[in-house]
Amino acid sequence: MPQLSNIRHETFARAVAEGKSQTKSYIYAGYSENGARANAARLIANDSIRQRILELSNEIRIENETDQKNAVVGIFNDLEEIIISASSIGKYDAVYRAIALKAKIKGLV
Repeated sequence: MPQLSNIRHETFARAVAEGKSQTKSYIYAGYSENGARANAARLIANDSIRQRILELSNEIRIENETDQKNAVVGIFNDLEEIIISASSIGKYDAVYRAIALKAKIKGLV
């Protein structure tokens, strides 16, 4: 689904998808605070806005999962460097701790 044609509706949908409350999202989108709660509920009832929120929520979830996977890969690479460096100078306690941490991150312990 493409962006909503009404920029305020799109801003509202993005804010809700990012975790803001409906009322705060309504105000964030540039609408008045007067009657924000009721009007936010009216916007949520709009099918196209609900669909857009769902789509944006899925995009955010996938992006967060990707970021988390990339972070884990980076940590594993750093730990591997520690293992190699520590092994080369005989610091086997550091090697053991790095291996244990890798196992813990993988959920093996």
